[in-house]
Amino acid sequence: MIQWNMLEISQNTSGSSSYVFLVYIALIILFVVRRIIRGIRGRKYKRSRILMPPVIYLLLTFIYMFADYKLYGFYYVIFLIFLIVLGVLVGLKFGETAEFFYKDNQLFYKRSQAILSLWLISYIGRLVIFLYLPNVMILAELLDVLLSFTTGLLVGEAIVIIRKEGEFKNKQVESQNN
Repeated sequence: MIQWNMLEISQNTSGSSSYVFLVYIALIILFVVRRIIRGIRGRKYKRSRILMPPVIYLLLTFIYMFADYKLYGFYYVIFLIFLIVLGVLVGLKFGETAEFFYKDNQLFYKRSQAILSLWLISYIGRLVIFLYLPNVMILAELLDVLLSFTTGLLVGEAIVIIRKEGEFKNKQVESQNN
């Protein structure tokens, strides 16, 4: 009878951890889908809105890197960091597609939603593999590569958006003066 109670507790624990996992996934999906919709429509420009999401994405990616460090070792994590840096360099090019416009005398911007969607897919895929398929190493490694690279893309894009905002405002001032 005591064993049955222990079994019941462990089943409840795993059920609750699955529930927590599903809630976590749902929150991440809602957060990113909301950002994608706002990105399509345009979003009010604030520097904090540009800087904070890439910082959050970096932190979420680094969580996997530390888990990977235990599995794969130091050189694998260095490789993933290299991919983030490479992604930043490529993201500097993708950031050029960002658009600025005024709406009700407030500055708005639009950014690439494909990068954010790709990051979401790779993050959720990596989370599912981490929790449910830990023995599928090759798929985990491929998603680590994709996740690291897309995180770098998001950071590079944010850098360009901040730079382009200053250029856009300067052009607006020049056009008003002429």
